[in-house]
Amino acid sequence: MRKLLTILAALTGIGLLAVIGCTDAGDPVYPAAAGFTVEVEVDDMVGWDNLYMRGTLTGGSNVDLTADGLGWSAEVEVGATGGYGYNLYTDDGTKAEVEVGGPYSVTVGEGGSVTGDTEVELDGNATDGFRIVVYNYNPVYDNIKFKGALWDIDWSTVERDGMSADGTVVFRNVPGGLAEGIYEWGAIHDDGTDLGFWLKPTQGNFAVTVGAGGALSGDLDFLIEAPEPETILTLNCDMTAASGFTTVHVRGSFNGWAMAPTDLADPDEDGIWTVELAVEQEAEIFFKFITDGSNYEEIEPDNCTIDEDIVDDGYTNYNRRVLMGIESQSYLAPWAACSASR
Repeated sequence: MRKLLTILAALTGIGLLAVIGCTDAGDPVYPAAAGFTVEVEVDDMVGWDNLYMRGTLTGGSNVDLTADGLGWSAEVEVGATGGYGYNLYTDDGTKAEVEVGGPYSVTVGEGGSVTGDTEVELDGNATDGFRIVVYNYNPVYDNIKFKGALWDIDWSTVERDGMSADGTVVFRNVPGGLAEGIYEWGAIHDDGTDLGFWLKPTQGNFAVTVGAGGALSGDLDFLIEAPEPETILTLNCDMTAASGFTTVHVRGSFNGWAMAPTDLADPDEDGIWTVELAVEQEAEIFFKFITDGSNYEEIEPDNCTIDEDIVDDGYTNYNRRVLMGIESQSYLAPWAACSASR
């Protein structure tokens, strides 16, 4: 899913030209002489503020790279076939140069063919920094933001640092200097509600582990697939044995565990409260019934058997679960009870 650094060479026949793919400031052009064009694209998962390259490929001069989504790009022309080398650098803001990649080498052959280091990644780490990336293929989620201990310990929503032009790649930079430990994070679609629509389809939060030497493991990216065909899930909560409530609702993965839950209704007053939900086919749906807005959330008895209908939520509590197929399903359970039937 990442763009890799690809170096391509083509015979131009027009001369020595260095072009930096600069979307903001324009493309600087250098004097012309016969040669080959070498295009450079860098996949940057650190989130450097700037990048430039230098080596025999650039004639010993610094050639700036320009930000392009998650990566950087530049074009350089060389005057002849042969072997060339370069390194990647960043300016840390104090005019102190830091080498971040290399040495790399390429060979330009007859006809402009290129061999050598044609694919290079700049991987993130806890020392220098890294990026959390969401690859989004659901056009409904057009305002994705991040939250969690990687940025704000109080889990307040933070803006994204960037997004691709078509909205399919959204990222947030994590500054360097994180200590060893486990850091949880989440992604939401900002739909105007207080907490937004939670985008993780299963229980719990994403987590990144920082190990010795700044090594990273865990959830560094997340894929939101294109929406699947929908089917109907009918949820029924039997409230005949319950008392002291006015309304019944449900909150779950289907509505991003929204603080404003989905209402159930009992129009025939038989004690069975019901709602129909449009959900994805073959999805795993987690949920809890709630009474009186969000004031009272059901708690299953301690002797519940954890099975396909009742699952541990990872926070010393339990959620209900339905495994959808292609066909519609109906789920019935008494309030705050173990048993369920479909």
